[in-house]
Amino acid sequence: MRPRVSSSKDILFLRIKEVKLLPETLIVGFTLIIAITFDCIKGIIPNWLTISSILLAIGYRVLAQYYEEGILCVQPVLSGAIIGGCTMILPFLLGGIGGGDVKLMMAIGAWLGPLEVVNVAIYSFICGALIALFFIIFRKAGLHLKNVWYDFLTLFLTHTRPPINQSRVYFPFSVAIGAGFLIYLFKGGVL
Repeated sequence: MRPRVSSSKDILFLRIKEVKLLPETLIVGFTLIIAITFDCIKGIIPNWLTISSILLAIGYRVLAQYYEEGILCVQPVLSGAIIGGCTMILPFLLGGIGGGDVKLMMAIGAWLGPLEVVNVAIYSFICGALIALFFIIFRKAGLHLKNVWYDFLTLFLTHTRPPINQSRVYFPFSVAIGAGFLIYLFKGGVL
């Protein structure tokens, strides 16, 4: 027997999570729109955007926690930012993403918190892999296992960033981060 659609929130028989438009999610969404626009047009995510977003998150979340619980504490904000940055360190060191993507994920972590930013990162990596696969198939660019292995060896043996290979596929990873955020927002976390 086929499941019945019981509400407008059921899409393709998959239930979507209740989306709460909190100030945090709205600001992260706005930040992502600006970051994706800059990344697609200029190839960079500006420092003024990511750093101001992190600082605004610190101020907002500390004051919100003080208002709700009477405690001044920056630990949840800083742990979210640090964990957000840590999720992007290996791809950055391997040359797969830029520093702006790392700082963008730090800003998302500062706004959403540590567990939420890990979920967004997982979805972002999945989306990034699918986007890269799309580019590889349709641009007929080769991504060989030996290139990945060479990058790992270069990083861990010489402690330097691997040289940029012009035959590789590049795309603005902020698009994958934005898609990962939207999936997390509508479907919830995997952790």
